[in-house]
Amino acid sequence: MKLTLLPIQKDEVLRVRCDGPVSLAVSSADADPLQGLLGPDCYGLNVLLNLEQAQSIDTSGLIWLMRAHKRFAGHQGKLVLYSVPPMVTALLDTLRLTNELAIATGEAGARELALDGGRTRPSRAPEKPVDEALGNPLRFPR
Repeated sequence: MKLTLLPIQKDEVLRVRCDGPVSLAVSSADADPLQGLLGPDCYGLNVLLNLEQAQSIDTSGLIWLMRAHKRFAGHQGKLVLYSVPPMVTALLDTLRLTNELAIATGEAGARELALDGGRTRPSRAPEKPVDEALGNPLRFPR
C-alpha cells in the first residue's frame, strides 16, 4: 500500500491517495501509514482518503482503517473514505463495517462529510418517546 499526499487546496481538509492493496502486511503492525505521512498530530485533522486505486483489502487493512477511524474520532478529526472500489465496498458491507466508517462516493461528498455538512452520527442515543400529557415514557404492548 502506498499513500500519497495530494496537493493542498484552500480548504480545511487534506487529501491522501492510496495505491495498491490496502494492507499492512509488509510494514510493522504497529506503524500507522497515515501518521507516518502526515505526522503525529494527523488525527485532529480532516483527511479524505481516495481508495479508487486500491485493488483489494485484507484483514490488516481492515483493522488499520477501523483503528484510524477510532483515533480520528478520539481527537476530533475525521477520516472519510471515498471512491471505494466495489470489491472493497462489498467486503465492508459483508462485515457490516460500512455504517461504522465515513464513506462517500466522490471527493465532493467526502469533503462535505469531513466538514460536517453531510450526515453525522448522533452523539447520544435517541430519547424514548414520552406521553407529553403525563410526562411518562410510552409503553407499547408486546
